Amino acid sequence: RRGENDAARDEYVIALRGIAGEGAESAARRDEIRLRIAAIDLGAKRFDDARAMMSALEKPDAPETLVMRGRCALMSSDPKEAKRLAKLLTASQAVDAALVDGEADLMLGKTSRAEGRFEAAIAKGGVAARGDIAAILRRNGRDADAEKQLRAWVAASPADAEARLALGALLDRKGRNAEAEVELREAIRLDPRSAEALNYLGYSLADRGERLNDALVLIEGALKLDPWNGAYLDSLGWV
Repeated sequence: RRGENDAARDEYVIALRGIAGEGAESAARRDEIRLRIAAIDLGAKRFDDARAMMSALEKPDAPETLVMRGRCALMSSDPKEAKRLAKLLTASQAVDAALVDGEADLMLGKTSRAEGRFEAAIAKGGVAARGDIAAILRRNGRDADAEKQLRAWVAASPADAEARLALGALLDRKGRNAEAEVELREAIRLDPRSAEALNYLGYSLADRGERLNDALVLIEGALKLDPWNGAYLDSLGWV
């Protein structure tokens, strides 16, 4: 949580070695740790390490494992493998399957089919799935379409703080700071305990050198809620 990912990975590796036993519970615990390690490796773009860790999974076809394997395939630019894994995932986790499949179609240039898969994800997972779709669209260089998805989410759920935060964050990244602040402040109003929204707005102000006292109050508010968060501590140092 402090952002010390390499140190966290080392501790997970030690923990993994310390879990003995041949039963299903022990295997599940080992696989959970392997997935945590793989997630760190994916975040650091160490794709070979992530694949190696997932190749050691004892239950590689467990639903949560298939999701991670699908994401790894996408991040490794292997959309055909991602589609194969999405097909295996369909019966148990239809929303994740549709999202993985849709992103694979985007990478393959099959835009219409991708849009159909995204609509299926919304139909099965509800309007909040638009947040996941927006993240996929952004990863694939389609910011305008991502904004449309987030605005549709806000329109359908205007009292959803997560929707407001997601839209505010996108607008902030696009340099539309005034619009972003409106959405971020609304997210904080709707959920005063949203440490992420407090930090996001505080850091945005600090990064531009604007209203630093306000930024300080916002970031300190985030740290009261989550005092060990490395990103928030970084924001405090910056402001």
